[in-house]
Amino acid sequence: MGILAKTASVIVTLFALGSAHAQPKYSQIEVGTVLTDSIGMGFLTKPLPLPPGQWEVVGKTGGEAGVSGGITQGVTSTATLTITAKNNTGGDPLVAIVVSFYPDSLPLIFNNGKCDLGSASHFDALDTRAGGTLYACALVFPGERFRSFVAQAPNSTAPGVKESYSALAPYAASLPEEAIGVVVRGSRDYGRRVNYVMFLKKEGDFLKDAAYATYVKDWVHAAGIEIKNYLDNGSARIPPLQPYKAN
Repeated sequence: MGILAKTASVIVTLFALGSAHAQPKYSQIEVGTVLTDSIGMGFLTKPLPLPPGQWEVVGKTGGEAGVSGGITQGVTSTATLTITAKNNTGGDPLVAIVVSFYPDSLPLIFNNGKCDLGSASHFDALDTRAGGTLYACALVFPGERFRSFVAQAPNSTAPGVKESYSALAPYAASLPEEAIGVVVRGSRDYGRRVNYVMFLKKEGDFLKDAAYATYVKDWVHAAGIEIKNYLDNGSARIPPLQPYKAN
């Protein structure tokens, strides 16, 4: 076999190996698609990371977000996409995820405030600051009544709740009654914006059990740093959340 033939053979093999783990591009994702660790964003673009799992897509909605300012050069809106999925991996503490993002990069400067929200019990600025070019923020909401929240979502008067969580309603009986809600949101100027809402089965008292709180906080920080890496055009892999083992 000649040099060119050998080279071509190696390239084909590499593409074959890569495609075995490739995730569908966001535009190809449909209800019923199962994602494992990321969402494809297109050629030469880093994939958007997901926690490891068997994430069955139960809802997908598209929309638009308004943008303004001279820097956008006449662009008044950008596409948005929200994917809702449940985890089919048995025994995994992570049970559901809603991820919303801008599929396209535009010359936008995002106005981000401090990493706080009154009803959250924990804030992690992930080594960023309000108004920074690269911004990320993680928040923890302990003790959410998740099953009843999901079951009632189709009747919610809040458009965001109805749109993002109604797709989980048919599976409410299989979801934990209580879950801890984790929000990681962030953006990069001249780049993209993302918002993750992840639910993990409540296996301890976040407010009273210091060991359990540390378990949650450590994973939230690690996941948030990876999401920040993605926003900064780097490779990112959200670590798995291992089942909690009380001391």
